[in-house]
Amino acid sequence: MHRPKNKKDAAPRWSLGGASPLDRAVAADDSRINLFGYDTPTAKARLNHYSVRSAEEFLAKRARGLPNQKGKPVDLGYWAERNFNTQENLSFAPHLPAMKEKLAELLALSGVIHAIAHARDWHKAQIARLLAEPANARLLWHMMLLAESTPPSREALERNIKRLNAPEPS
Repeated sequence: MHRPKNKKDAAPRWSLGGASPLDRAVAADDSRINLFGYDTPTAKARLNHYSVRSAEEFLAKRARGLPNQKGKPVDLGYWAERNFNTQENLSFAPHLPAMKEKLAELLALSGVIHAIAHARDWHKAQIARLLAEPANARLLWHMMLLAESTPPSREALERNIKRLNAPEPS
């Protein structure tokens, strides 16, 4: 869903924005979804995907579960691995005028404004319901404590990848 997956004994050909190949060890590790420490060269393509927007929205995502991985836990570890917020991405800025024009067209369609308001109201009610449960209130508190998380250094990342890829002692 979020990265090329291995097929039998062959690691995928994974490149950084279609420009230069990614390290084979990273490509071979299906559990690896982030590329911290890798500089992306001038890319032929870019996909910005933000899996964590806010702590409250994360609670709703957790309650819903992941559509493509039903057994994967959406827990504090999931939050910590994705909530860095260390770089502002302005790469889309040149396209904002055209995007705003298209958005205005879409919002002018019959029923769209009402549907958006309905979805926002439902979402707010869902979050309020979730926060009424003590376990979710505790999770929100822990996520708030992790609000200032920073990504690991390249060296720390490489050390951890080696640990994760080391054979299990017998």
